[in-house]
Amino acid sequence: MRLSDFLKRHLGKAIFLFVAGYSLVYAMAFIQLYSMEHPYRLASAWIYENVPAGSKIVAPHWDDKIPVTLPGTGNRVPQIYKMDGRDFELPVYEQDNPQNIQLLLRRIAASDYVSFATPRTPDSIPRIENEYPRTTAIIQLLWAEKLGFSLAKTVKNRPSFLGLAFNDDLADESFSVYDHPKAVIFRNEEHLSPEELWSRVMRVDEYRPLPSMNEILLMDEGGWKPRPTLWKPEWSAVARAGAFMSVVGMSFWALVVGPGVPLALIGLMVGLGMVIGTLLSIGANMVALLPFTGTAARFIALGFFALALARISLLARARERLWTSLREYGAGLLLTVSMTLVIVCSVSSSGLVLPMLGDPNSSNYLAYLVRAESFAPEAVPHAGVVTSVVGVVAWVLKATAVPFSMLYNVAIMILAFALGCVLYTVFALLTRKRVAAALGATLAAVPVAYLLFGTSTGVESRSVDRAQLAPERAKFVQWTVSRIKGSPTFVESCDDSTVRGLVTLAGFPVVSETVTEGDRRLCAVTDANVAFEAMMRRGVEFFVTPTLKKAASPESAARLVSFGARRDLFSMLYEDDNFVVYVPAFSEYFQPEGVAS
Repeated sequence: MRLSDFLKRHLGKAIFLFVAGYSLVYAMAFIQLYSMEHPYRLASAWIYENVPAGSKIVAPHWDDKIPVTLPGTGNRVPQIYKMDGRDFELPVYEQDNPQNIQLLLRRIAASDYVSFATPRTPDSIPRIENEYPRTTAIIQLLWAEKLGFSLAKTVKNRPSFLGLAFNDDLADESFSVYDHPKAVIFRNEEHLSPEELWSRVMRVDEYRPLPSMNEILLMDEGGWKPRPTLWKPEWSAVARAGAFMSVVGMSFWALVVGPGVPLALIGLMVGLGMVIGTLLSIGANMVALLPFTGTAARFIALGFFALALARISLLARARERLWTSLREYGAGLLLTVSMTLVIVCSVSSSGLVLPMLGDPNSSNYLAYLVRAESFAPEAVPHAGVVTSVVGVVAWVLKATAVPFSMLYNVAIMILAFALGCVLYTVFALLTRKRVAAALGATLAAVPVAYLLFGTSTGVESRSVDRAQLAPERAKFVQWTVSRIKGSPTFVESCDDSTVRGLVTLAGFPVVSETVTEGDRRLCAVTDANVAFEAMMRRGVEFFVTPTLKKAASPESAARLVSFGARRDLFSMLYEDDNFVVYVPAFSEYFQPEGVAS
């Protein structure tokens, strides 16, 4: 009997038996949970045996608390611990502002133990990290044992039957949180001060790698160790950009290929497709048809793909020419792109590429385009080829949602990818040897990409190691690019040289130092009323100035006093040992609440 005949006769039965058998085994395993003692009781028994009476136990609000009362002899009641009242609740779901985070850290620092009766908190907050960045950092640091706490105990009943256990730690919380939740207890080992905890949360990037949400939910006692992986997270941005450019480029080639079109033009058309996509995005935005956003860019790419699919499906000759071009030139083009990306990734991985100080218009134009949701011709600092290069790169960066911390690294790779495709066409026309054409295109594309990158963006054509930046500047730049969305305008204090160029490094528009307000430059205004009125009139969102400790001029000190006294006009959005960022009190970037206690 042939294998195909055997499968036709028995495959359906085998699938049915497997599904039915698995369902039966899992059902029996789940039923076993109700013959086990509830995790609250197991965790409570551990606490009564291992946690001294009088210890302070804090837990998240809006959740159950452990220990619970256990029957039997002895003091097995929660009242032997200090755990009742608001002072022992962690307001993890309150707004993620400095006041609430400091309150949260004060209560953690004052505790002896932190308990989580269910995984509700770690299974929810990290899902919306953009809204709860500091709270997410606290959760990650706590589970990584970087806040002076150790993971003392976890308690979880898992479905099991005949020695076969099912780990459902990642299941939806409604599936397990009621009848078999996972209880977690942390012990305060180092008793760090609230100030030290705040410092660690603010410097969370220095403690990475940290556990992901799934790793937190799966973790048991014994601590967390980062596991080496073959795939680096930063490669995802490169992969997304490469896949997007391939889809757009090949879709455009499928739209133009046909009789009379030289097949060697495949590489040129891949690069031209990205230019056409960018121009369509800009045109659609300027006629108010589509916003200049990543979603709109993906919509246009999807349109390319749909039209290309329809064309090659309906036109046999176009389909035949497409397959022929892929057979003759596809392998060489793929080799060119692969070698180009490998070389650029190897060079760029040595450090973080950031725009160097210079002309503010050129150095932040790329980041401005990526952040902007509309294309403003008056904001274009260049003309011709350079503008096209920056626009195409920004279009791909928007579409693939590249993190701002990797913006310039991936920008070089996009340029190298496009140039490699175009140059492959040139070399393929010069030689019939495909490998030689791929090698020549790669060796030419990489240096040209770095040269063109520096010319078009005002960025030095080399990687800049984060350590080469002064630590105080690197910290501010990292906070700015990760927390500020869109492309709001900044004013940099021009009283002290320590501030100059900070915002340019982060790629935001900066009000020129030549802009005046009355008889003074706007960047030198010290009066809160004058600064507020000028910022409102010009649509400026942020004012950056040195702290009182770092202020090197009387003007900077006077500004801090004036801005600080007018809390009805300005709120402090960011402060470290070196820099302060003020925003209007009603700004969407800062929503003040009552003073936490």
